[in-house]
Amino acid sequence: PKPQNPVWVKKFEMAPQFPVFSITKMIHCFCYKNRQIWNMKGTPVTKVYQVVVYHNVSNPEKLAAYAELAGPAMKSAGATFLARGIPYLVREEGVATRTVLIEWPSREAADAGYNSPEYQEAIRVLDGAATREFRYMDAL
Repeated sequence: PKPQNPVWVKKFEMAPQFPVFSITKMIHCFCYKNRQIWNMKGTPVTKVYQVVVYHNVSNPEKLAAYAELAGPAMKSAGATFLARGIPYLVREEGVATRTVLIEWPSREAADAGYNSPEYQEAIRVLDGAATREFRYMDAL
């Protein structure tokens, strides 16, 4: 349900009294009302998308062993794999490297999945055999 009296409205109305007020503070107050995360449209954020971009794979065997452990660990935490592999097309400054797109039911689920003992074991098995970056984004 949409909040009846969002905190950001109160902060915004008080802004003229506080010259150091910033839009960042307003957004922060808005997004974390009652420990629930809200987007700028005033609706609760429910899904999170994780994009994993592999920059380098030095040991494909370790990557395969990691994948055998990581997939089930992440799925048990609520992950849904939407796409994975080498992009069929890249544009502008894109590089055709292994990419994975994962949907999570919430920020908490994404954090719990990453920090779970099962996933941490998968990272241990990977043993630095891949250089990659993880990006997490709230759904619109």
